[in-house]
Amino acid sequence: FRENKQLWKLDLSWNDLVSIEGLFEFYIFGSLNLSHNPRLTLDELEKLAHHVEMLVELNIESCNIQEGTGRTRLIQSLPNVWVLNNVFISD
Repeated sequence: FRENKQLWKLDLSWNDLVSIEGLFEFYIFGSLNLSHNPRLTLDELEKLAHHVEMLVELNIESCNIQEGTGRTRLIQSLPNVWVLNNVFISD
């Protein structure tokens, strides 16, 4: 059992976030919506890797992430994400 707080669903869309540091006290997310936070960077989002056991859905639409290499890098950094921007991730 982890002592960290656990969340199932968190919607932080449209908040103009620049950091996700405050999320690090939580451990499990079922759904995390970070969409429409254009100042969030890929480096910042990759920090979730050590704080997510299972992430069913991560929505980062309109964040500062480019399709293609950015998406691939994020998927590799967060291997427990099942859905990214409403698209299932498969092996």
